[in-house]
This record gives sequence, structure tokens and C-alpha cells, in this order.
Amino acid sequence: MCGSGSTGVGAVLSDRKTVLNDVSPAATWITKNTLAPVDLNALDNAFNLVAEDVREEILKLYRTTCNECSRTGTITYTRWAEIHECKRCGTELNLEYTDKKPHTSKYICSNCDNEFSPGRQEPADRVPVEIHYECDTCGGRGNETKRPEEEDIERIDSINKSDIEVWFPTETLVTNSRINVDEGMTIPDLYTPRNLTALAKIHDSITKTIDNEIRRNLLLFTFTAILPNTTKMAQDRSGTSIMKGTYYIPPMNKEINVWNSFEHKYNRFVRKGKEHFMNQAGGFSPKEDSRVYTGDARNLSQIPDNTIDYAFIDPPYGDTVPYGEVNKVWTAWLKDEETFEDEIVVSDSPEREEKDEEAWEEDVRAAFEEVYRVLKPGRWLTITFNNSDPAMWERFNNAILDIGFTPYNGTMSLDMKLKTWKQMKEDKAQRRDTVVNYFKLPENLSEVKFDTPPEEVPEDIQDRVEAAIDDTVRSGYMGKGVLPEQVFHEVISVLNENNALHLRPDWEAILKENYEKEIDQRGRTRWHPTDYYREYDPDLEYFSADLVAQRAVEEHLEENGAASYSDLYEVVTNQVDQQPENFDELLERNFIKNRKKWRLPETEDEKLEIERRQEGHQEHIVDQFVSILENDEHIEEAPPLHVLEYGIRYLQEEDRHREALLLYDYIDIEELPDDVQSNIRRRRRISEAKAKKVDNDDEENDPESDPEQSTLEDIDEE
Repeated sequence: MCGSGSTGVGAVLSDRKTVLNDVSPAATWITKNTLAPVDLNALDNAFNLVAEDVREEILKLYRTTCNECSRTGTITYTRWAEIHECKRCGTELNLEYTDKKPHTSKYICSNCDNEFSPGRQEPADRVPVEIHYECDTCGGRGNETKRPEEEDIERIDSINKSDIEVWFPTETLVTNSRINVDEGMTIPDLYTPRNLTALAKIHDSITKTIDNEIRRNLLLFTFTAILPNTTKMAQDRSGTSIMKGTYYIPPMNKEINVWNSFEHKYNRFVRKGKEHFMNQAGGFSPKEDSRVYTGDARNLSQIPDNTIDYAFIDPPYGDTVPYGEVNKVWTAWLKDEETFEDEIVVSDSPEREEKDEEAWEEDVRAAFEEVYRVLKPGRWLTITFNNSDPAMWERFNNAILDIGFTPYNGTMSLDMKLKTWKQMKEDKAQRRDTVVNYFKLPENLSEVKFDTPPEEVPEDIQDRVEAAIDDTVRSGYMGKGVLPEQVFHEVISVLNENNALHLRPDWEAILKENYEKEIDQRGRTRWHPTDYYREYDPDLEYFSADLVAQRAVEEHLEENGAASYSDLYEVVTNQVDQQPENFDELLERNFIKNRKKWRLPETEDEKLEIERRQEGHQEHIVDQFVSILENDEHIEEAPPLHVLEYGIRYLQEEDRHREALLLYDYIDIEELPDDVQSNIRRRRRISEAKAKKVDNDDEENDPESDPEQSTLEDIDEE
């Protein structure tokens, strides 16, 4: 389950020997090449040999005529669009010139206004609609565009009719509607004939021209890295991206110049990455310091009992991604095969009906029994968890505990510096993988010594769970609301941190009781804090003048669109009894200025930016007020109640519980909305308990530490 080998890289950079195993040849292919040392000058020479062999031949496939100077230019990419027939009136519609319904995947027939979804009907054709090219003669650097001309269409037709004279894979993909594979779909179906021809020529040249195995493999490694983005799966958007984990071909796509992609991948990523790795890895030797196996995780017979010091695993979680099916495009080009029968997965494919949830649980159990066998007693297993299905987590955790592992509430976390697209674009509530630590107990329990002993489950664990849910919902909503799986991840994190993984709090009931639910445009459930919908109550001091003014401006902009400063000032003057302290700053914090008018944030980036401004403003006020309280300075006026309420959440998230306790004396609980009152009382109990624990820990550790709480020295020594 080593995946692409980042665990191996981490081990190498930590001067540890590493054993890596994965059932997929595609995964171990990436791992082996990532860890392989190479003479960079010799690698450059090998790349140049391939370039001399096929570069010009491939670039001829991407020739076009420059509109400016009529000389020959080179296509960087071509945009393609599907042709669809309107089911109502029979009009043929090129999607490039067909209006799209805002915020949906539907198009509107220009003849009869019928709405249709391209994904729900077969296209009549797919045609080139725009060419992006560069011209060496007149200086166009890939920014020139034109509509395909007759000679461009003729060149494409000629390539389509020509046979590819060298080998390329023809395997059929595994039928699975979930990953957009229809019955009979083959690997060549993923590519235009032009790109398939170019890829076949590069593959043939590498395998026949480069004799040295390491250099040949690294060039093939470069080649396999461009396989997805050179398919018809490349989406028609800024940059080049595909819908990962699927074989989805969008109704409009890019056809990328294969040689340019290969050359760019080699120079910018493979060569530079290899140079950086070797500089960091020092005297690492793959033969002496690492082992990479392609095999079944349920049978690690190549590893003796009780020989592994530490296991770090990112396991497959149910039906999240059928990796073997998705990896087939790589293994086919490598002339290898996926062993589907050994993969631990839940698959929706009719060809793999035996891969259901019960089989998955049995396979997981068998795999971790092997991990338990090879792990030394008194050693650790760390598992990353980033799955959205609570039922799968239940099955998985139960299997681990039944094997004999003991959960440990260490403070270790994995903050992913390289985010997935979903993690970057989703609400900020869940942007870390949950990390769960387990311990293999030795036969003699007296041998167990911890830096930080496992703690008893705190009495206020329910309060902590509810506070985590509240933090998640409130920190992630910003006009969208949080998804249930985001809440679930935070609940698991809290249970893990408090040695309470055996508990099953009804987090869904907590959501239903305390928050508002709505269904978004994609049909997903999202949860909002109740005050997201709460109207201004003039009888409560909770709503400060600034907050009331902000709400008045929001309502005006929602109803009327962008407005000038003077219009908004008039709105606030007429509708708000008490004027905000600084109207200019209020606008800057909460709204977007565009051409001398103010409007609501619209894009995800704008919403996140406004949220950061609002939080930063409130955190600044809270920090200043806490400083005044700690220094016994004169208090002219306490911050508004809604700022103090946010401040308690902010300080608790920062583990500043003593400081959070200072704020409670300035909160008139009766002036808060009912749901906020219960939240504040719960948070006060948590702050008191955690502050008390810190006091007790300080007393125990002063003046000297307990000699029994030593580290596991044998782990460090080995």
C-alpha cells in the first residue's frame, strides 16, 4: 500500500531503511523510479538521443500555418467540441457555439430553447474548434489562436486514416460506470489518433534507443507521467487537468502537443526532481537501503516476523477509488498487468462483483494481520484516513482493533502541504488527512514506556465532540455550508486525540438538532450555523452596530446588486439606529469593490478572502482585549458579544484555554441567542477542564520529570 512512494522518500531523507509494497505495478513503478539514483549528464544524453530520433517526426503531426506570416507554426494544443443533435427539433449543435445554462452542465438549443445535458446522450461527432500555436518566424509564443482551416482538417483526416507502424496497447478497460468506462472501451479510445501516434513513437524510441536500464526506465517514467493529460480526458480550461480517479472524457477537451508535454515533463519535473532528491538523499543506495515489492499485502512472506520498526500506511478505503482499474492505462503502456483479484477494493464494476464490502473487510483484516506479524512488539503503526464514508471507517477500525492493535491518542497529525484539488477548493473545514496511531503491545507490559502515556477518555468528551462540530460548521460555511463528511473527519480527529476511538457519538443527530440543512446545486447536503439564517433581533445586545450595518448592506446588495458608497451609506443611515464605528473599514472587511461600486463576494476565492478578512479583524480585537486583561489595564469598553463569542472559539482552536476563560466574565449569557448560550456554556466547561489539566501537568513536571516516563530507546537506537 505504498502508493507512489512518498513514504519511501520520507524514510530515505530520515536515514532509515525502508520496505515498500503495493499490489499495483503502476504504483511500484513510480516508487522505484522516484528512488533510483542516476548520472544526470548521462540521463540528459539519453533524452537527447530520443529527441534526435523522433522529435521532428512527431512535431510534423502538429504543424499549422501562421495567420500572421503564413509560415509554418507548431500547434501547442487544439480545442475539440462535441456535436449534439437536439432531441426536440433535430438541430445539430456544436457545443463551442451553443449557450450553456449558468452554474449547470446543461446547454440550450439555439433553435428551440430545449435544455440538454451532453453527458446523457451520445454525441454525433467531436470536431476541432480552435488551434493554439506558436510561430518561430513572427514570434508567437503559443499565444496565437485560429479556427481550424481546410489544411488542418486534411492533416487530421490523413493521420486518422494512417496505420500506426509501432506497438501501442490495445487492451480493453474494465467496465465501470462509476469511473466512466462503458463496455468495450479500449485504451486507444482515450486518445486522438494524432496523440496516440506520437506516444507510440516516443515509447518505441525509448525502448529501442536506450540500453542502460536505469536511464531507459527514467525516460519511460517521464513518458508515463504524460499519459493522462495527453488523452481526450484533458479538460477545456485554464491549465491542463483531468478528473482524477476516472476515465471521464468531457464534452469539450484539449488535445495537447505530445512532444512538448514530454519535453516539459522531463526538464521541469523529472530531471529537476531527480537532482533535488539526490542532493537531499546523500549516500542512499537502493540496493542496500530499500526494498520495493509488487505483491499482495495479505501475503508479506518475503518479510520475517517481528522485523519492522515502524509502519506507515495510507490504505485503500472501500470504493473511494478502484486504483487497479484506473491504473490500467499506465500498466498497459508498461506491458504489465494489474492483478485485480488481489486488489483490496470495493468495485462497482459488473466484472468484479466479488469485490464487495464484506470481501473488502476480510481483505483489510488479512493485510493488517500481516502488518501485525512483521511489526516488532512495542512498535507503532500510523494510518492516514481521508475517506468520507463513516460505515467504511467503522469496518476498518474494528478490523484493526480485533487483530490486536491498541489505539493511541498521540498528538501526531499530517498537515498535507500538497493539497488535492478537492482539499484546495472545498471549504476549509477539512484540509488535513486524519492520522490514527496504533501500538503493538509487547508480551511483557512492563516494557511499555511512553514519552506521553495514553490518557483516560476525558469526562467531557461529548462536549469536545460538539465543540468540534460547531467549529467545523462555523469555520467552513461562508455562503456554502459544510458537507457531512467534513464534520465526520473532525469527529474522528477529536476521538483519536482523546483516546476515544471506541466511542460512537451520534454526530448526525447533533447536526440535525443544532444546525440548518440545505441541498446545494449538485444535490449534496450542506450544513449551516443557525445564525446564518438568523434575522436581526433588536432586543439582543449580541448584534453590534457593525453587525447590524453589515446585515443591512448585505440585504441591499442581494436585492439590488452592486451599489456605490453613497447609496450604501444612505441605506445604513436610514435603516440602522446606531451607526457603525468606521463605515469605510466595514465595507473593506465584508465586501468586494469593483469600479467604484461595492458588491457581495461571488467566487470561491472571493468568499474565502472575505472570510479571512473578517476572522483577522475579530482575532485582532480579541488579542488586544486579552492583552489588556492580562496586564490589568483600564478597560474602556469590551468588544461586542458576537466578537467575544468568536474569540472563545478562536482561542480554543489555538489551545489558549486560560485566555479563553478571561473572556467569559464579559459575556452576558442572557443577551445571546438560545443556541449560542448552550454553545458558550459547553465551551466554558472544556476550557476549564483543559486549563486544569495543564496546571496538573505543570505540577507533575516540576521540578523534575518522572524517571519512569522515558522514551523507547530501542526505537531510536535501531
